[in-house]
Amino acid sequence: MKTNRLYGLLILLLCLSLKTTAQTVIIDGVPRDTSYTIYSSYKKVVKQYPFIQVASTELPKGIKAMEAIPYKRIGQRDLTLSVYRPDNEAILPAVMMIHGGGWNSGSPDMQKALALQLARNGYVTFTVEYRLSPEALFPAGMLDLEEAATWFTHHAAQYGADPASLAVAGCSAGGQLAALIGTRNRENRFRAVINIDGISTFVNRETVERAEKARLTGEKTPVDALWLGGSYSERPENWEAASALFQVHEGSAPVCFINSSIPRFHHGRDEHIRVLDSLGIYSEVHTFDDTPHTFWHFHPWHLSTVRLMAGFLEKIFQPAKTSVDRSRFDWVVAQDGTGDFTKVQAAIDAVPDFRKQPTRILIRKGVYREKLIIPETKHDLTLVGEDKHHTILTWNNFASKLSPLGDALGTSGSASTYISPDLFTAENITFANDAGPVGQAVAVIVRSDRARFINCRFLGFQDTLYTHTAGSRQYYHNCYIEGTVDFIFGSSTAWFEECEIYCKGNGYITAASTPQEQPFGYVFNRCRISGDTAKSFYLGRPWRPYAKVLFMECELGDVIHPEGWNNWGDPSNETTAFYGEYRNRGAGAATGQRVKWSHQLTPAEAATITKEAVLGSDFFEAYER
Repeated sequence: MKTNRLYGLLILLLCLSLKTTAQTVIIDGVPRDTSYTIYSSYKKVVKQYPFIQVASTELPKGIKAMEAIPYKRIGQRDLTLSVYRPDNEAILPAVMMIHGGGWNSGSPDMQKALALQLARNGYVTFTVEYRLSPEALFPAGMLDLEEAATWFTHHAAQYGADPASLAVAGCSAGGQLAALIGTRNRENRFRAVINIDGISTFVNRETVERAEKARLTGEKTPVDALWLGGSYSERPENWEAASALFQVHEGSAPVCFINSSIPRFHHGRDEHIRVLDSLGIYSEVHTFDDTPHTFWHFHPWHLSTVRLMAGFLEKIFQPAKTSVDRSRFDWVVAQDGTGDFTKVQAAIDAVPDFRKQPTRILIRKGVYREKLIIPETKHDLTLVGEDKHHTILTWNNFASKLSPLGDALGTSGSASTYISPDLFTAENITFANDAGPVGQAVAVIVRSDRARFINCRFLGFQDTLYTHTAGSRQYYHNCYIEGTVDFIFGSSTAWFEECEIYCKGNGYITAASTPQEQPFGYVFNRCRISGDTAKSFYLGRPWRPYAKVLFMECELGDVIHPEGWNNWGDPSNETTAFYGEYRNRGAGAATGQRVKWSHQLTPAEAATITKEAVLGSDFFEAYER
């Protein structure tokens, strides 16, 4: 312990001699800079982005944690890592997660929110402690991380991970380190790299001149020069050895760059990509507009970051695409350029307006971050995803976000996808809004008449699925729909058949605004309702007075509040809204405590409620041609 403490004090003296202002303290004999935390980042960022919410590190349902596992002994202390994975027996790809903090601050817990969400996407993730500059300078932290990767592959079976399917991801300084060790790729350990707003090289004019100026004037030493042991003129070998751009070779791993729009956080990225291209190594770039540097910590960008990470990893780890019968489709959308289009919107725009024939478009697996507008002129259009879990259409707008003109987007303006043509069909597609819990954020607005959604998923929080237009008729079969508050809402008539409805947090499943003259609103038939917390959700509340909602022969989990229905704080709605149930089952189906103004249908009444009666015979006849 004395040796470890003495070494720490020597490094601390070096930091002071280089005129840093780090908030360095001795904790358990180890010098630590405590200046960078998620809270400190939030305080800085919220001034410009008042709508942000910190991403949760609460352990999600279905994920298990194994934390503070020693992987390396240094003196009298251990370096540790923490593992998160789905609570099942599957052997899964693994992702090492590296925190940022300018190589001198931060902690593994700062990667926990990303690690948990990535685990929910089917990965084993592990956050890693490594030595920072108050304790040890470059290359100590890099070597720690490489040893952590080696340790984990040797113990992969213990954590249900595939040792041959390992990726490394990091944010800011952690992104630089991820790119470095994945590009060095000693022993071909890594199959993929995700660099989130980390640089690819230290050797650029801005960084070099800043460090040199500090050396000559006696100003505070920049954190990068501090970590590298001096300016470029003093330690050129360290500056180059720490730069992924200088380490690219034929065995380097493919890289996904996820960036803010702040240029200094992707120094060397474009040159890095050019070298990778010259060697035939895959890379991709995603840039968020108008974000802070630490965007991954906060909603509305956190889930989009996870979505892009998972999409990239799937390309690396999932089997090759299945062959497609092109004769069944007019066009194919594929991000890798093997189809007719790489963007979904481009394929939609290419459909002739008012075409007299049906149009079918196949969308290959991928995360398509596009705000999609499908106008009413593209009628009789079918979009078919290659895989409902991995063909994802998403964006991250939200109602309180300001437009370029300075006014709020509003609920209708927040949607990721707008669907308006009649005779629209979607199959095997995920529609998502990744803004997270920041208020109303619609995944899809459906204005179409005779619209069908088959084997699709709808992901969001508040206001996920907006069945927008009065008189519009919509059919949902074998779909998954999740959300928090009023996550299925609107004026349309919609029939939900054998769908899974998942309730997150607490709130209301439906908020129908059925017009008085419209005979039906929502009918849920043989659906499954479940959620996070018992007795936390109502089946519905009336957005407008004449809301009409029926749950028939559904499995209602314990998530449903015993009263079942809510009047939205207005007793007069109790005389106008029609809320009914018929032969439901499950822990939430008991009717003894239901509000007195709801209805339990008789067998004779229920017999008249068929999808043909609700949606009209012409709805299904149109698809039988």
